[in-house]
Amino acid sequence: LMNRKLGNIECQFQGFGIELMLQLSTTYMLVMSLFLYHATINNQEWNRVTEAFIHFLTWCLPTFLAIIPLLNAGISYKAPDGQWCWVDTDPVWARFLLAYGYNWFFIIIILIIRFRVWYSHTRSITLTDFFSVNDNSNSILWRQLFWYPLIWILLWIPSTINRVVEATGNTVFILQLSQTAFFPLQGAVNAVIFFFSSGVLNEIKDERY
Repeated sequence: LMNRKLGNIECQFQGFGIELMLQLSTTYMLVMSLFLYHATINNQEWNRVTEAFIHFLTWCLPTFLAIIPLLNAGISYKAPDGQWCWVDTDPVWARFLLAYGYNWFFIIIILIIRFRVWYSHTRSITLTDFFSVNDNSNSILWRQLFWYPLIWILLWIPSTINRVVEATGNTVFILQLSQTAFFPLQGAVNAVIFFFSSGVLNEIKDERY
């Protein structure tokens, strides 16, 4: 089963799914940052109609990007080893347009928004709030606002560097290894961040002692 080559329909379906989910995660990170900005800077919340419209827009752009390789417009989904499909490396710019360029453009916007929110609240927080293990609401809030996007961005760096090197026609094993090792860790790292930043650790200590 592991050696079975993917058929064309399976390949297109898998490539579409990977591309869609990959871009959705970044787009929703941007949406959460915008919601944070709106709630903390403007002291307002979106109504349900606005939320529904934003969810609709959030799905539109990633879906459009995922459809492009299905249109036979010079970009396609392909399985180089026959095992899994994603945007083909030919042309070289395709992955950067549909994946890495898209994600880093949004990452820059997210960083700007988070910095703006942080800057507007510098009088109410301290550096201790970012690293404290106390479970007061202020520390929990700012630890999570800080660590979740930071780790997400850091996990994107090895993958991006590896793809840039591969685009030049070179292959570096340690970069491939770092991409394979770190990129899938987002969910696990999020769980670790929640465990140490949400006050759960202190609750366990209180129960134990």
